[in-house]
Amino acid sequence: MAKDEWRVEIDLDDEAHGFGLGERFRAHDLDDEARMRLGHRIVVTRDGPHVFLYASDETGASQAEMVARELVATDDLSADIAVTRWHPLEEEWLDASIPLPRTDEEKQDELDRIQSVEGPLRSQIDQMNAEVDRLMNQTRLVTNPAQRIEAYTQAMAIMGRERPIMYLYHNKLIVAHTTRLSGFQEIPDGLIRPQGLRLAAN
Repeated sequence: MAKDEWRVEIDLDDEAHGFGLGERFRAHDLDDEARMRLGHRIVVTRDGPHVFLYASDETGASQAEMVARELVATDDLSADIAVTRWHPLEEEWLDASIPLPRTDEEKQDELDRIQSVEGPLRSQIDQMNAEVDRLMNQTRLVTNPAQRIEAYTQAMAIMGRERPIMYLYHNKLIVAHTTRLSGFQEIPDGLIRPQGLRLAAN
């Protein structure tokens, strides 16, 4: 991950308030001082009564938290507000006070701790293949794109040989795209793979 990711989580008691609050942040419907502090670096999403403000650094997250608390208090809303940070090894948002491992040794220690608590990290298809597990764990420890691609490529080759997933049926999908697009291949799981896609110029 090129940058750290920070998130301000606003959990409102009333789902109806989530829409209004989220739209105010999106539209920057704030006073001049709050707009200046928030800037244009914050990404806003909403899920029911939960509003999330994403920032790329700690300063942005701190400013977003401050604006959120002031806005909730001004509108007399009831909400829990917390700042979290994305932890790539654990693959979840955790309290921002928990430091990220930086060195290779710290990353390995963190991975060992996760494994001791949760058991061996398994690939997403949950297949019991030690080599695939090793390769997937390796992608969590390195940030070099070439090294991660190599590990993923090796893992995909193993899964391609062993075929741990067998599709018994799938829904009929209708996909529409411009005639300028070539190389598109529809896959039964419905996910779109960008490999090999080409968009011709006008």
